[in-house]
Amino acid sequence: MFDTNLTIYNIYRDYQNDKRVYHRTNLHGVNWQGKNVQNLSNKEIESADYTNVYIPETVVADEGKVFCTPEEWSAKSTDRSGRFTFQKNDIVVPGNIDFDITGEEGAREKDLFERFPALRVFEITPCFFGAEADHWKIGAK
Repeated sequence: MFDTNLTIYNIYRDYQNDKRVYHRTNLHGVNWQGKNVQNLSNKEIESADYTNVYIPETVVADEGKVFCTPEEWSAKSTDRSGRFTFQKNDIVVPGNIDFDITGEEGAREKDLFERFPALRVFEITPCFFGAEADHWKIGAK
């Protein structure tokens, strides 16, 4: 069931250097499920497609990175180098992507969206019931 991979870009503000930082982590053993939805508004049909990504609590991250809560992640004193989190507006891409967003020409956020099927996270649902199937459900579009 958890047979695909995901690259997540956690986004945060580096206040010392006054820039936006994209922290990339590859996660191994997730499940992607796309949804095709259409909404009717003002007599027009609009696409409302989205994807749910199911990430088990036991997910394996590259470089031995460990999960931390969004509150821990956003604390100014946090060393983010060995961590990852799930938060709204982060970017997810199916597969293990070796693409760093640096802000330079050809390595910007818009370049990622042009080259890969990247999605923006809009919802995070923790599903922890004390069972083997404990996981996060990430909604992205």
